[in-house]
Amino acid sequence: MLAGRYPKVRVIHHKKNMGYGATLKDGFLSAKLDYVFYSDGDNQFDLNELKKFVALIPYSDMVIGYRKKKQYSTYRKVTSLAYNFVLRFLFGIDYVDVDCAFKVIKTDLFRKIQINSIDAFIDAEILLKAGFLGYTTTEIGVKHLPRVDGISTGARPSVIFRTIREIREFRKEYKVEIRKMNNRN
Repeated sequence: MLAGRYPKVRVIHHKKNMGYGATLKDGFLSAKLDYVFYSDGDNQFDLNELKKFVALIPYSDMVIGYRKKKQYSTYRKVTSLAYNFVLRFLFGIDYVDVDCAFKVIKTDLFRKIQINSIDAFIDAEILLKAGFLGYTTTEIGVKHLPRVDGISTGARPSVIFRTIREIREFRKEYKVEIRKMNNRN
């Protein structure tokens, strides 16, 4: 285990699976340094690309990746395309790939916002709330590798329906902030 070999690595456990959003949220709130980097643990990204992101830190509050060539099924590609389109249409945000799990974000953002999402909407929620606060973003393409282990659950109907519910709740709660952000852009 990495934590046994590296004293600066801390492990955060949940007694039961609480979902993708809850896992990320606990990691973000536990961060001790100036920036948080996160990526999924399914080896679909080359972590050596992090060097490019670190080089851009002086120029942005957040450096977020987008998958240059998504390496998954046509169904997942279609659901991802539709999801990004819906987010652009409803919120006016113009990211290439909102859900790409390769991001570097200033840790102070997580002290200023409350994360409510427990599911797939978490990335969009973070980017939207960062936008409300005027955080700057740089996007950079990353190589996406084929999945060799595990099963993706991101496009299951149950996840899609929970995400739709979270989008509705977010729009209702933050309609004033959404309007202000869109007027600035």
